[in-house]
Amino acid sequence: MKRPMGADEDRPVVLVVDDDEDHLMMLEASFDAAGYEVLTAASFADASKKLMESSVDALVADLTLGDGSALDLLPPLGDRRPRVAIVLSGFDRPEDFERARAAGFDAHLVKPTPFDRLTSIIDEGLKKRASGVQLARPRPGNGPKRAPY
Repeated sequence: MKRPMGADEDRPVVLVVDDDEDHLMMLEASFDAAGYEVLTAASFADASKKLMESSVDALVADLTLGDGSALDLLPPLGDRRPRVAIVLSGFDRPEDFERARAAGFDAHLVKPTPFDRLTSIIDEGLKKRASGVQLARPRPGNGPKRAPY
């Protein structure tokens, strides 16, 4: 996969997906100001296309999109998934967190989430995966119960 045209090699590429135009623009400006290379998608279809065509370091996606669910974005990518994937959602039930984990996401954050929390999760995830080694993901029902994220 290739980096987006004009992307700076020193800046992590984040794909922000949200069908709420105002929220999408706010996140785009915030990530850009924080030093990330930013791609945006306002739909599931557009996000899927960009994930297939570009090398993306991090994915930040609203859970419910007008034409699909963010939970369906990662499985088709296989080993080409972004190094960090985060769902942003208004849903905060335990089963919502489990569904996000089962779909391959590293975190499920409830809106509104402070921007510095979002970037710290991305930055920490990028550091841990710099070697290309995937982090182990807990499977539902295995191990002790703990608070989500």
